[in-house]
Amino acid sequence: LGGHNKIVAKLNKNGCKRFFVANINEGIFIRKKFKSIIVNVLNGLNKGEEKIFYSNNLNPVINSISQLKKWLFFLKNKKKNKLVIHFDTGMCRLGIQENHIKEVVKLKKQIDQFKEVIIMSHLACSGNKKDKFNEIQRLRFEKIKKILPGYKYSLAASGGIFLGKKYHYDLVRPGINLYGG
Repeated sequence: LGGHNKIVAKLNKNGCKRFFVANINEGIFIRKKFKSIIVNVLNGLNKGEEKIFYSNNLNPVINSISQLKKWLFFLKNKKKNKLVIHFDTGMCRLGIQENHIKEVVKLKKQIDQFKEVIIMSHLACSGNKKDKFNEIQRLRFEKIKKILPGYKYSLAASGGIFLGKKYHYDLVRPGINLYGG
């Protein structure tokens, strides 16, 4: 994790204020040294972690309806800064399934209480520019964007950045590219 501090310091110095990390331990480690950055934890909100996320000013990337409901309930009478909701458009690893979007829409009033909301997904085949599944996922993401308008959107991680601007939306997540991948 020591290498993370060097990279975060360099990126922060050059204007990057938002970071995505794999798990809560990485988030806490980075938060100790960097108080003013935004730290989003991709692994989501696991059982009993609400207070840890809140007290360390970390944002769980919400990967299921149960996580969303749990986080919204926990924050009921607390300050609501940032919310990141991850939809699975085909990666089949993390994220709310497309067929559950109506459940998210039902919670829109609570979601809209946050100062910033990011809707994100992750491309399964972005390492292969010619793979047609990239466009299938982008179109699925567009449908989600139309159902949940007015937020920020993020689809492209490392490989997706090289697929072109239509995959970039409001923010990209360079991840492994930062390490030479």
